[in-house]
Amino acid sequence: MHTQAYSWLQSVAQQYSCTGPVLEIGSININGSARDLWGHLTPYVGVDIVAGPNVDYVVDISDWNVINTRAQHDGLHHDFRTIICTEVLEHVDPHRIIAAMFPYMADTCTVIITAASLKRKPHSADGAPDLKPDEYYKNVSKDLLTKLLSQVPLYVRIIDISVTLSVDETDVYAVAHYESTRV
Repeated sequence: MHTQAYSWLQSVAQQYSCTGPVLEIGSININGSARDLWGHLTPYVGVDIVAGPNVDYVVDISDWNVINTRAQHDGLHHDFRTIICTEVLEHVDPHRIIAAMFPYMADTCTVIITAASLKRKPHSADGAPDLKPDEYYKNVSKDLLTKLLSQVPLYVRIIDISVTLSVDETDVYAVAHYESTRV
């Protein structure tokens, strides 16, 4: 995780009262982890597409088969009150990841996101400075992240969304609060 992103997460942890259960998407610990800040909230479930430190389940959270059969994964049966996704959206199709979050939300949910923005140099998902052959990478703009967080399913109501850029515009950060309208 980039130092700036981790510093922003620390400020979010101080400003907002997040509660468990927590779902962290892209939880592998590369130079820092959101689990350091919210790991005391229980249950805390980390998912990633690769095994590694802080990964509880190796799973593609955007796979609709996983979403529809989440009871097969013990930790994914929770309705999560906090969903954290740091330094992931530039490495995958952000539309799929954001859309995949909504089925995992509890009746109220806080979503916390960091991603590389337009001025960040492309980098590998494994923390290496250069992309691997055929590796997906696309920086995320503030406008795109705002749009994606605003496109909610019919059963979700937006309470508020705050999307900001880092001072040097290399990172984009978001905190969004949602409420379920399911009866």
